[in-house]
Amino acid sequence: MSCLRQIRRWLTATLMLSAALSAQVYRINAGSTNQYDASGGSVEISGGRFTSGFGVGSVDGDVRFGAYVRRKIRAYDVTLGDQNAMIDLPTDLFGSGQQVDIRGLSIGSNTPVTQQLIFAGVKSVSYGAPFFRAAEGKEPVGIILYSHRFNDQLKFYSRNIFSGEKTSIQGLEYRANHWLKLTSAAGIGSSEPYGAIAANADFQQLSVKAAYILQGKNFRRIQFDTLAVSEPLGGNIAINWKPSSRITTDFSHMKLNGLVLKNSTLPAATMDSASLNWNDRHFRGSAAIFTSTGTGMRSSTPMRPAWERASTRTASPKTRVTWLSMTSIPPAP
Repeated sequence: MSCLRQIRRWLTATLMLSAALSAQVYRINAGSTNQYDASGGSVEISGGRFTSGFGVGSVDGDVRFGAYVRRKIRAYDVTLGDQNAMIDLPTDLFGSGQQVDIRGLSIGSNTPVTQQLIFAGVKSVSYGAPFFRAAEGKEPVGIILYSHRFNDQLKFYSRNIFSGEKTSIQGLEYRANHWLKLTSAAGIGSSEPYGAIAANADFQQLSVKAAYILQGKNFRRIQFDTLAVSEPLGGNIAINWKPSSRITTDFSHMKLNGLVLKNSTLPAATMDSASLNWNDRHFRGSAAIFTSTGTGMRSSTPMRPAWERASTRTASPKTRVTWLSMTSIPPAP
């Protein structure tokens, strides 16, 4: 086993060194911050068809490492090391999917017609700060993501994850016309059943998103002991209405599933909201009400109007960030 580790480390070092020898751009970052209790640095090297990087730092007193090399080989993107994958579904009208951190080897391609990714390696947990990234490998995982557009109206999705718990969800997207899109998805997630239908109607001044989702008691797209993401459940709807160029109104109702985790339980919740917004060259104003209901609890925020001329954000006086960044770009021949 130790021999295999040495071979893997040697191959990684060889790939990153070969990339560095033909590099065109070097980027160096280093710093420290008490906000994340982290300090460290990273080196990124990029050329015409490759990008590689290495990061090392201390997070909460523990030293963490991260590295990757990415190269374009014909029509395929080949990545070795730390990376992430987006596990999205066509019925994700109320979010952009779930991004997961992974470490291993992936081969993928992205064209206007077909998007595909094959990965073998381990799940990982990311650490770091804006000036470096590192990760810690966890349990083995295999991922196959595939999407194909048959024509301007119909697109197929396939999301498959192989680990301790299995995920295999297939979906369809159908654009009935320029203002109406219908989607569906069905399969299993973390060995729990899943099914969903959704519609997105977008008129000139009115936008309506609606979905109905059925799933198993502890459905998750991918099983992570350190990551818990609630999924929409049952009937969900969001309405955006713009009666004029200055006025916008929003209404939404969303229900999220509960999760039974390794050391805790995340309760199911229902959230309702309504807001009224005014925006012109001189003033921005808003009024909103939010209500959330969970197991054994209920909270409500009354409608409170707020007006402002400008919006600024300042860091806490107790937060200290020191950051050095350097980029080297050779002159054009």
